Amino acid sequence: MVRARWDLEHRKRLVRVGTLRRYSNKFLIKYGIALSFALVERAVLFYQKWLWFEPFVVLYGIILLRTCRIKIIVPKNLTVGNQKRMSVEAPLSKVSYASISENEIGQRLDNYLIRILKGVPKTYIYRIIRKGEVRVNKKRAEASLKLSLGDVVRVPPVRMASQKPLTKVKSSLENTINDAVIYEDDTLLVMNKPSGMPVHGGSGLSFGVIEALRKIREKTPYLELVHRLDKETSGVLLIAKKRSMLRRVQALFHEHQVQKTYVLLSRGIWQGKHTRTVDLPLQKNHLKSNERMVQVNHADGKASITDFRLLASLQDKDACLIEAKPRTGRTHQIRVHAASMGHSIVGDEKYGKKEDSGFRLMLHARAIQFTLDGRVYSFEANWDKKYDEVIQSFGYCKAD
Repeated sequence: MVRARWDLEHRKRLVRVGTLRRYSNKFLIKYGIALSFALVERAVLFYQKWLWFEPFVVLYGIILLRTCRIKIIVPKNLTVGNQKRMSVEAPLSKVSYASISENEIGQRLDNYLIRILKGVPKTYIYRIIRKGEVRVNKKRAEASLKLSLGDVVRVPPVRMASQKPLTKVKSSLENTINDAVIYEDDTLLVMNKPSGMPVHGGSGLSFGVIEALRKIREKTPYLELVHRLDKETSGVLLIAKKRSMLRRVQALFHEHQVQKTYVLLSRGIWQGKHTRTVDLPLQKNHLKSNERMVQVNHADGKASITDFRLLASLQDKDACLIEAKPRTGRTHQIRVHAASMGHSIVGDEKYGKKEDSGFRLMLHARAIQFTLDGRVYSFEANWDKKYDEVIQSFGYCKAD
């Protein structure tokens, strides 16, 4: 009886130990495979010569999983280092070497990498700079390094976000952009941007003016936006054809040496003097829907000043045509300042009245002027036919 009881307890103990061993083996195999995948990913990321080794590790892992019947849930997106989660199909670039051209002189190293590594998170770019994987003339470099002509930049392998590139520009869009060009020389291109066309891609948009222009003019080595206009705003838009011009004109913007003139159709009857200056600090906020809104904030807002002048009073329609000259360049500055003085822009769905939502945004960048090397650059752009039809429906005529 005692012998039988001992045998029974011994068999139970053996079963418990065996079960524990089986789970321990599964645990070790599972995390051993995970570690193997991690090591291979790191090797592939930094040493392209190990690419041939990865398929064998994957095959070995599949055999172990089938043998042990371990279920491992593979996420749809993988994370490598501090990179954002990208699809598995995202291509892995190779080590590349780029020579700095004349148009790239003076650009910071981090800004240069952000520009050429489309879709790669900024945090990851700064990480590979800190770790010394990015080299300039075979030496480690700081993110703030200003690049010089002829510098050779080593760019390590990075996983690029898989984005569908703009392969072809429709003929109608190409004609629209070509017809919108009002001035061009070797360093600068000026166009009358149509309303409803974004200046660049992003936020669900695959392309904008600058992407389409680069595709249309593939032989032009350098095209960059000097400044920006809202998607629904029409008018003068500056595009640099050389980096030297880009830096110099943007410096003038920063120093408030560029005079911009806008024309807007606003609600409300104008009262008092024909000129008015609005000096209200503005703060940019992002809502939960990722929508960008700007509000007047006297405590934390940035200084913002706009000069307004009455062009025509349209009392029968409770409206007026106004000229605006911003002294500063804050986001949505004219729209918020106009609304703050009781003259919201017709067609402004963010800061205007709901009954005007059927119109396009009646804001047009009429002119821009600046002086460079003693030469005065002055450009004007007429508003389009739809803009003219709307202001005429409100009772405005050129004789006013």
